[in-house]
Amino acid sequence: MVGKQIVLFRSTQGHNQSQFAALLGMDRSTLSRYESGKRKLPFYRVEQMAKVLQLPLSHFATPGPEGIVISVKIAAPKPPPTETGEAGT
Repeated sequence: MVGKQIVLFRSTQGHNQSQFAALLGMDRSTLSRYESGKRKLPFYRVEQMAKVLQLPLSHFATPGPEGIVISVKIAAPKPPPTETGEAGT
């Protein structure tokens, strides 16, 4: 799970949640939800974390049956509105 990796990487570099969240420009509570898996982690945030921690993106990847995968829950884009203005299915 990528959340546990984030905790390991940031703590290894001496950052607590508040410090790391500030470096990322987000609230500590948001970082906490990413680390615990309670909030979906957008890929751009994984890229941002890798950059701040000066780690290759591959550190956030795990081997899978189809090769190396980034193990994050990515939020699906919302469907475009229909002619009635409601979100599609």
